[in-house]
Amino acid sequence: NVSICGTGDSVGGIAGYVYTMSSIRTSAVISSSVSGFSFVGGIAGDIYSHSTSNIIFSNCLVGNSTVVGSSSSVGGITGSGGNIANCHVSSCNVRGLSSVGGITSDVHSYEIVSNCSVVGGSVSGTSSVGGIASSISGSNCYIRNCIALVPSISADDMTSYRIANSSTEKLLQNNYAWVAMVNSSGKMFSDSLGKTKVNGESVSASEFWNQQSFFKNKLGWDFENTWCMVSGNDIYKLPVLQYPTSSFICDASYLF
Repeated sequence: NVSICGTGDSVGGIAGYVYTMSSIRTSAVISSSVSGFSFVGGIAGDIYSHSTSNIIFSNCLVGNSTVVGSSSSVGGITGSGGNIANCHVSSCNVRGLSSVGGITSDVHSYEIVSNCSVVGGSVSGTSSVGGIASSISGSNCYIRNCIALVPSISADDMTSYRIANSSTEKLLQNNYAWVAMVNSSGKMFSDSLGKTKVNGESVSASEFWNQQSFFKNKLGWDFENTWCMVSGNDIYKLPVLQYPTSSFICDASYLF
């Protein structure tokens, strides 16, 4: 349990600023509070360069935590992009003014966010808010095989998206979102639905609850080395990361 309170930019639960050729793997921030001005992330705040693809975040968990920026660029894992794979944000409140995402804020050229999930908690801001990322734009960048199972994605000006805002469909590949997720008006998302759309493919709890086959076959997640299903409880029957810990779960019974 940690409380990291910064008054400036680049604040993270593990690293404030990550340089080229760096990686953060198999790391967890649990029951913590991370706050700053802008570029705030549950794992890392900001990264040195978005022009290369050599800054990697993998197998990271942020659980039961708050990640808050008083300005822009806030994310559950990073405050500003990077290559993010097999990361899980669970029961977290992620909020800022603008460019707020459940996993990261904005995804830039040569960055890929893949095989990530956001469960429980909330993602909110004044504008440009997304369940996975606030937006994605550029070349050779993708959000793929991700799922957003957050109860609400809210932006005061209604620029909220279950996955991420994008003007180019090909940057969004095979993403899903909980059908009953609501926006700041308490209404479910009803347009731009589909695996390559900003609001993702709608999926109900009966399709994925206690269904490893959904995540393995639909999303292509690795259950031999990376993910595992939780059993022995009635409040969470969804995948968790094998490492850094498989023991942390949240109450996901709201999905029914």
